[in-house]
Amino acid sequence: MAGTLFACREELLEGAYFTEENRHLGREQKHKNTLAYIDLAAINILDDEYDGAEDRASACEAAIRLWETVLSDGNCLDHHQDLAYAHMQAAEACASLGDGARTKAHIRAALRHAEAYDAEAPGERRYTGAYVSAATCEIGAHTDSEAEYWRDEIRSDGRYSFLRGDPELEDIFGGN
Repeated sequence: MAGTLFACREELLEGAYFTEENRHLGREQKHKNTLAYIDLAAINILDDEYDGAEDRASACEAAIRLWETVLSDGNCLDHHQDLAYAHMQAAEACASLGDGARTKAHIRAALRHAEAYDAEAPGERRYTGAYVSAATCEIGAHTDSEAEYWRDEIRSDGRYSFLRGDPELEDIFGGN
């Protein structure tokens, strides 16, 4: 039995632009679809249930690798917010395991992505990664700091208390 094929308007649009002057529109649609597929896969991985913290951490790290593969040049634009969330989910799982090194690495990566998201200027922006360079996104105005949100979460979440006093994280915990 053949597998199920799901088609949507966006997939069909990839082939709709067949004239030479419109070929770039098909490529743009293909790149937008690539981002949408990766978002769907990564969010499905992040939002699933796992048997234990190690499985959860590994799943979060797999979702992160999906985004990093497609956005390989680091120009993540609006996906900086998704990557900050994914890294914080991984940090929570690693903290549950008592794995300080992995927890700190994910916290630092989450804050880097959150700060990059905060620094994005509003307006239409173009991705530059090889697999998505024809796609654009609209960065909306945001007044709340994504980085401060995650710093507050880290400070108030008891799972990270074993990291208090760590000199590498003084800027988050305030040296407490």
